[in-house]
Amino acid sequence: YLRDQAGRLILMLEPVSPNTDLGLDSLISDDWGIRADNVLICDSNADEKTPTGDLILLPTKSGHPVVSALAESKMPVVWGRTRIVRADLTHEPDPGLVITTLLGTPSRTAFGKLHYETTDQTRPLPGDLQLRDGLTTAAAAERHRQSGLPFSVPSGRLLVFGGADWVGNSSLEAAGNLQCISDAINWMVNRALALGSVPARPVENLQLVLSEREMQRLRGGLLFALPGAAALLGLAVWWYRRR
Repeated sequence: YLRDQAGRLILMLEPVSPNTDLGLDSLISDDWGIRADNVLICDSNADEKTPTGDLILLPTKSGHPVVSALAESKMPVVWGRTRIVRADLTHEPDPGLVITTLLGTPSRTAFGKLHYETTDQTRPLPGDLQLRDGLTTAAAAERHRQSGLPFSVPSGRLLVFGGADWVGNSSLEAAGNLQCISDAINWMVNRALALGSVPARPVENLQLVLSEREMQRLRGGLLFALPGAAALLGLAVWWYRRR
């Protein structure tokens, strides 16, 4: 269906128990050159997580339609349980197959935890997956078939996300999650939006995405900096009047 009938498929694969086999390896890796490692992404860096522990992921600079709007607006996405999704470097070269990584964390402290249910999630252990250039969490593959014409004919698209809870009701409005899934669906169905002809909509609400460390700084400022500044101002006024 995907290869011969121009099929389109979106997969959202959360990490599962190491002993669980979803039976999708042959489809994802062998046929489409995408590898979805069954590990849980963990990160001890407070700058890369929300106060609730969700990962703050950034769009790649690939220019792919699924993440181009996010990249232009510098908007992250916020995901919960997430696995690593990347291009399979062992896949046989296919001139008609184009694989693009879409989202990831640039943190050098992030790692893929294999036995995350029974071991410490704050530091990597032997067997855990660590990549030098950061971890990617989504990838798109598009296969073109040769038609004998001066242009190629798309024959299938596969989009793999390493998480699923980010499209739930409680998370869809967070950061760029809604934009990401909307652009993913538009790309899958070839729905090109003529942005120049669409009038700008009024901004109804604003949302601020803060990392865990930024929230700590904000909390410290509200608890100590502002009261301290008020106390110093009061002390200065008292000293001036005393003179």
